[in-house]
Amino acid sequence: MTARKFYTLLLFVIVLTTCVMYGLQYFIPELTMYIVLFWMSHLFFILLSIILFYLGSILAKSANKYHFSQFSLLVVLTKMLSCILIVVGYHTKAQPTNHLFLVPLVLVYVLYTILETYVMAKIGNTKQSIDSNK
Repeated sequence: MTARKFYTLLLFVIVLTTCVMYGLQYFIPELTMYIVLFWMSHLFFILLSIILFYLGSILAKSANKYHFSQFSLLVVLTKMLSCILIVVGYHTKAQPTNHLFLVPLVLVYVLYTILETYVMAKIGNTKQSIDSNK
């Protein structure tokens, strides 16, 4: 996958996530209280996606075929732990009155997980096609 295609997909996910969040706010006005959490988690996942794309591209070319698989597992673990830390930290610091604060984080998590799964699959397929040409 080229960097240009990745950034096009990333821009699409950024716009989609933002539109869905603001659309949800129209139907659930209480979500407006959690817009800061939305933008913080959104920015976190944008940066994480960029880092994952470049590291995944490097590891896909590695001579050790297990590096890319191990990296994929590490990504899943990192995202899950990060989300838990974000939820616990936000809950402790902001003390939200309801559980709607989870909606922005889950929205961002799901959409960026779809993006990252697609990107990692494309990068992994690139490695397989390189290996089969040898």
